[in-house]
Amino acid sequence: MFVLIAWCIAGLAGWWWLLRRTPRFPGGQAPAGEWHVGDAIFAAALALYFIFGIFADDGKRIAITQEDIRGGILAYLIIFALFSALVFARGQTPQRAFGLAPAQPWRALALGFVGIVLTYPLVQLTEQIVSHFGYSASDGDEMVQFLRGRLSASDTAWTVVLAVVVAPLTEELVFRGYLYGVTKKYGGRVAAMFTSALLFAAVHHNLPAMPALVILAIGFTLAYEITGSLWTPIVMHMLFNLAPLVIILWFPEWIPKS
Repeated sequence: MFVLIAWCIAGLAGWWWLLRRTPRFPGGQAPAGEWHVGDAIFAAALALYFIFGIFADDGKRIAITQEDIRGGILAYLIIFALFSALVFARGQTPQRAFGLAPAQPWRALALGFVGIVLTYPLVQLTEQIVSHFGYSASDGDEMVQFLRGRLSASDTAWTVVLAVVVAPLTEELVFRGYLYGVTKKYGGRVAAMFTSALLFAAVHHNLPAMPALVILAIGFTLAYEITGSLWTPIVMHMLFNLAPLVIILWFPEWIPKS
């Protein structure tokens, strides 16, 4: 625990240093200027849909299968295509709207690696605090339960594609790229950061994991603001999803025994 707390302090200090070295951060570098009132209405409707989804969740957990994983990939790809089309309909391109062609691409990618190192301990500490109250985030995660079962090679491959590639790309496009950008334009940076973080946490339908997911999403947003490129939170998201996959699939002995 001492090591984790020390890592958290170092993480907070690292974020503070990065933010202090970003002169434009108070105004923000993340694109937010070309959305219309129609986008604000659509974003509000989407937020309500996510919120109603929480109350519609009956709490029952059903074991997922490879078919579910493939279906999830297809659903994410459809969402990605729809939001990309929405951007084009606004006379923009994803590269321009979300900073996907940064002037310093290596800096944007490198900060993705740095950002997850700074954010990961804060997420872990939050999960441990929640666990002290008798709630485990992994117990409510169907994907974790799926990974702990007996998987075939194709099960593993489809899971990696979903968790490490398709989900990070799509979720960052929707939550940081679109919802955060629209809310930032009409509600300000701070309100947008917390609103998009709460919605990101809520859509995962895992109540014990929500506090940690909010912290994680705030880290994604800060990284997006610092670089102005959505590639930075995408890299962070990919690495965050990859870490538990590697441990559960190939190093299960590292998992603490309950």
